[in-house]
Amino acid sequence: MTLIRKYQLYFLVLATASVFATCKNGKREMPRMYPAFMYRDKEPMGTNMAYRLLPHLFNADITLASKKMYGLVNALSYAKSTVYISIGKNIILGEEEFGQLLSYVQRGNEFFISGNNIDYRLLDTLGIKHNYEDTSALKKQDTFLQIADTTTYSKKKYGFFFYPFSDVFNGYDSSTTKVLGVNDKGRPDYIVVRYGKGKFYFHLAPTAFTNYFLLTAGNTDYFNQVFSYLSKDATAVYWADTDKFGKSSKEFSALSIFWKNPPLMYAMLLACTFMLLYIAFESKRKRRLVPPLEPNINSSLSFVQTIGNLYLQKKDNRNIAVKMVSYFFEHVRSNYHLNTHSINAEFIQSLAGKSGVAEATVKDLLTQAEYINQVESITDQELFHISNLIYEFYKR
Repeated sequence: MTLIRKYQLYFLVLATASVFATCKNGKREMPRMYPAFMYRDKEPMGTNMAYRLLPHLFNADITLASKKMYGLVNALSYAKSTVYISIGKNIILGEEEFGQLLSYVQRGNEFFISGNNIDYRLLDTLGIKHNYEDTSALKKQDTFLQIADTTTYSKKKYGFFFYPFSDVFNGYDSSTTKVLGVNDKGRPDYIVVRYGKGKFYFHLAPTAFTNYFLLTAGNTDYFNQVFSYLSKDATAVYWADTDKFGKSSKEFSALSIFWKNPPLMYAMLLACTFMLLYIAFESKRKRRLVPPLEPNINSSLSFVQTIGNLYLQKKDNRNIAVKMVSYFFEHVRSNYHLNTHSINAEFIQSLAGKSGVAEATVKDLLTQAEYINQVESITDQELFHISNLIYEFYKR
């Protein structure tokens, strides 16, 4: 039994077991089809088969990177003739990673990276232009890849039913770069770039290394041909899942685009600064000036003064006094809620208690009011007396 058939049988058994393992309540759950690119992942879009096939292509053992890229490069700061492999959706470099990776390859090592979104700074440094397309708008179809070296590998195509391989390289320095693979439209999606004493291998179709692709027809031949360009005499080969190199697809966020692109970062910081200034100076609640309140006016006193002026003009003492008394009783009914139809000792006591006016003053006021209602005329002194009593009552 050949090696390829051995692994195909292994994954066939594994897939069958997965069908029964994912059954719940008699219903089979569909396998996950979102690319994860993890070496332990035996789902269709995992890379477990690719990881298992690598030891048969290199003389060195395959070592799983247990640290982030910058940690591994620090440990291999003097290493030469090694191979580093990373396959994932988004390959984003940190500041320290970026410089160390260039130094790592320049010393004579090889770096293979396959991703849908490769750090633009790395590609710009190497003079590579690329075109990434959003696959969310594309439909699944039969899509193919091909090795560019037709002299050795003829024109055989390798494909499967999935989203099209649409990401391509559309610019590079031909003096340092060679096209190694193309998509079904003949556009380059796999290149090698010489850098110092080492090489960068860039591949834009990471789904070509998933279990789903490699178990379709004879696609393992494509896998072997892709890695046949790398040095077979490497002293060490390292494999890194995307969470061990840069940021994994789960950690990727739109903000990382701003931090990796200085013009966008400065524009966002400037916008945030203006927003903070607006909040600090322009968004304060603008309050209208509150006009000063006029002091409260005792309308009862005003009425007494008005009656006094009326007295000076009309000289009708009793009529003025009757109106003053009537207004007084209305004031008592409205403000103290007392019945003025029955004037007795109990009424005097209640009015004195509620108004705060001395009981003797209240009794004198009511006595004068009763007197005015009984006579036909009053003197000036009697008018002034009743007026002063009412005035003093209102002042309370």
